[in-house]
Amino acid sequence: MKYLQLFLCTIGLAAISSTSLTAQSQDDWVEWGYVDGLNQGDSFGSAMLPLGDVNNDLYEDYLVASPQSGSYLRRAGELSIHSGQDNSVIASVYGSSMGQQMGYSICILGTHNNDGLLKIAASSPFSNSSNGMFSGVVNIYAFDLNTLSFDLWQELTGDNAGAMFGVSVAALDYNSDGGLDLAVGSIGDSEPLVGQQLDGSIRFFEVSDLIADETVANSKYGEPNSAEMFGFAMCYANINNEEGLLIGAPFANADNSGAAILYQASSNQLLMPPLEDPLPTADANLGFAVAAGSDITGDGKADFIASAPNAGTGTVVTWRLPLEIGRSLNGSNSGEKFGYSVAITTDANFNDSDDLIVGAPEAGNDNGRFAVHDMSSLDQTVLYSESGSNGQLFGSAVATAGDINQSTKSEILVGAIGENNRTGRVYIYSPPEQDIGPIELEVVGNYEWETDLNLNATNLSQGGGGELHWYMGTKAGSSVVDGYELDIGGNVLLLASTSNPGVQAQYTHTIPDTIADGQLLVFQVVEDRSGFIRSSTIDGGNVVDPGVTMFVDGNQAGAQIQVRTKWGMPNSPVYIYGSAATPSGSASNNAPDGNWDLNLRNAKPIGSPGDQSNLIGNFTSAPINVPASLSGVTAYFQAYDWDFFESALTPVLVVTFQ
Repeated sequence: MKYLQLFLCTIGLAAISSTSLTAQSQDDWVEWGYVDGLNQGDSFGSAMLPLGDVNNDLYEDYLVASPQSGSYLRRAGELSIHSGQDNSVIASVYGSSMGQQMGYSICILGTHNNDGLLKIAASSPFSNSSNGMFSGVVNIYAFDLNTLSFDLWQELTGDNAGAMFGVSVAALDYNSDGGLDLAVGSIGDSEPLVGQQLDGSIRFFEVSDLIADETVANSKYGEPNSAEMFGFAMCYANINNEEGLLIGAPFANADNSGAAILYQASSNQLLMPPLEDPLPTADANLGFAVAAGSDITGDGKADFIASAPNAGTGTVVTWRLPLEIGRSLNGSNSGEKFGYSVAITTDANFNDSDDLIVGAPEAGNDNGRFAVHDMSSLDQTVLYSESGSNGQLFGSAVATAGDINQSTKSEILVGAIGENNRTGRVYIYSPPEQDIGPIELEVVGNYEWETDLNLNATNLSQGGGGELHWYMGTKAGSSVVDGYELDIGGNVLLLASTSNPGVQAQYTHTIPDTIADGQLLVFQVVEDRSGFIRSSTIDGGNVVDPGVTMFVDGNQAGAQIQVRTKWGMPNSPVYIYGSAATPSGSASNNAPDGNWDLNLRNAKPIGSPGDQSNLIGNFTSAPINVPASLSGVTAYFQAYDWDFFESALTPVLVVTFQ
């Protein structure tokens, strides 16, 4: 029953349906794109790994496994190498027999003795071979870095029926010759004479440019008669700067709480005691997935991570050398299988510590989710998270990708094997490329009708490029406009799109008189640099009806000007005045032709006093001649627009004649 339980947990992700992803931008992360499998049932994205730049186009590339693919033979499985430049397929290779399901677990073995062949191990633990049903197969494929051909290099098989050879594979320099060797987990194996099936084992193969040769005498086995499934999960581990492995045994202990075990290559020893949950949970299956190899807790030492996805919400535990237990990280909802997949990605938030990716594919009724955690922070901060929908099983696999889009940061790959009736999909996420904080937006100017507001954006990306999109809303709040998530809402308008000069930019917006007095206006700018999106802070104010206001068109001495007033009393007499004297701070000077006071000293009437404004309270004077002698003179203008209800006096307008 123990084997059946875990087996069903492993393959149970097949009962899935089509879905779509709901994106939610956080901290300038970008959903860079996605790639779909070719055929329904492929389970494209069951496993992914970074490859580096294999085709010399300066973009790093990545590997995707589709263990159910029938592109060559029914359910033979497929590996595809994808270009980081455009996600196209550089090369593919297929399982060698029907039903092999190649690609359950994968690892990169590199080249050997400068042979130019990038070797990749891909397993088929549930495959049959000449040694019996479920004996398992591991194929080693060679990708020729010169010709870009992809071919089977060597096939390794399990020794006996039910061995499930290849349930995990990992690469390490086992013999210290500078090249990577192969470790293979077999959960149906056991130590000869003293063990029983399902104790589990790890077998080692020394890889050269000629062959992968098994070192039979150095195989490692699970605890005899424990049925702990030692080797169910496995990854490379840095143990005090020595080569090693972190190995999962999810059915260790009598209560199946599970454990993880470290293997040190130099001593060829399993390091004891095992790594266990400080608060163990029965049937949690700690060791279901493992990750290691670098520092994620910020202490400068490599860490070890094992997950227990069957512990309520799911749990991920971190240990630090010398085997100090770190804190546990728990999922959000019961049964979401938090920790079904785990991986380490290079520092995504500029704090010099690598970060942890965790998948929870059964969250939200098999919609799935994943999250990136800063494990060096006290609260193990979520740097970014996304959720799938409609049974997508989003997060069934997670991996770091390398810098596939030349952002200088390592992207993240997230598998959603349930997409489109098990066709499968791989999503690509890019962390922020710069640690410069948000764009700062300051709006300078009066919010009066027909006045200019200067929208000043600072802290733009230094390199510039792409576009700036300037938006205006009528309240603060969340909205999505043109695909951008904004912090302004209400009636949101795109004012303009301008080129991005970098560092700082300005856009001028004139307040129209069609906006109601008192209306709140809030502004925000979005920087879009070919998919890298940053949003600014917001700024705003309330629109002011300035009352009757004067405008002067023209400032040339020896020419003509026209004087206008707006927003006054309809069909009201309008009186225009000018002066060369500096005005008073208050209206305390008698008008020369009326019983009202002006700010202007020594005011002179201009135009035809008593001309009428129109039906909407606007007035335009006849052309007024300006003597040439006024060149260089600063003049002050003011108007009186008869009004019984509001101030009839306009603000003073200053004009220096040229």
